[in-house]
Amino acid sequence: MKRRNLFLSFLMIALAFGCMLGSPNVTIATPFNASVSTTNETATVYIYDTANDKVFYSGRVYTEYTLNTYLYGPLDAFCVEAAYGPSGTVPYELLSLGNNAKLQQAAWVAEQYWNNNGPNYSKGVYQIAIWEIVFDSGLGSGLSDGNFRVSNGVTLSEVATILGLSREAPGADVFLAHNPVDTFANLGTQDYLVSVPVPEPATMLLFGAGLLGLAGFGRRKIFRKR
Repeated sequence: MKRRNLFLSFLMIALAFGCMLGSPNVTIATPFNASVSTTNETATVYIYDTANDKVFYSGRVYTEYTLNTYLYGPLDAFCVEAAYGPSGTVPYELLSLGNNAKLQQAAWVAEQYWNNNGPNYSKGVYQIAIWEIVFDSGLGSGLSDGNFRVSNGVTLSEVATILGLSREAPGADVFLAHNPVDTFANLGTQDYLVSVPVPEPATMLLFGAGLLGLAGFGRRKIFRKR
């Protein structure tokens, strides 16, 4: 009976961590400090903040970003939040993409650039496509209307080509680099999509719990044979 209870306990632990892993916005790794650097590549855009029902920004923005970290080194990044970039070094944490359809599709587009699987366009073109997917309600339906618009700085036909690709699920090593500090009045720090090959703690715990459970189950079978 004791061995059965032990096995059930391990099973419950495994299920609990499995649920954590499948839920949105699960923290993947220890928070780390990072700063952001940009290039001179810019575009003219219009961004409407639907959460606060007002125009967030209209004008020139950078379209190439690098998240500079001590823990992971420089991470090629794509901005996915209508917020201002950090000035100096600020804390970040890696979050799972969860079930957010827009983030999932944006992450897949980012992977096409990182893995050289998509059209051979500049990073700025991919960034504009990602903003269109994230900010517009139609998951990237147009570049001259909706909550996100772009007028110049990139070749719009190239952006349209990327938006026309059949998007799939991204790989397991793409995360949301999120600034966890509470913010207000649109003074938050931008979040970024990054690719980091870090082991997920929930996965490791689930695997360990499963091994322990199987070990207990195997011992019970052995004892029965004697």
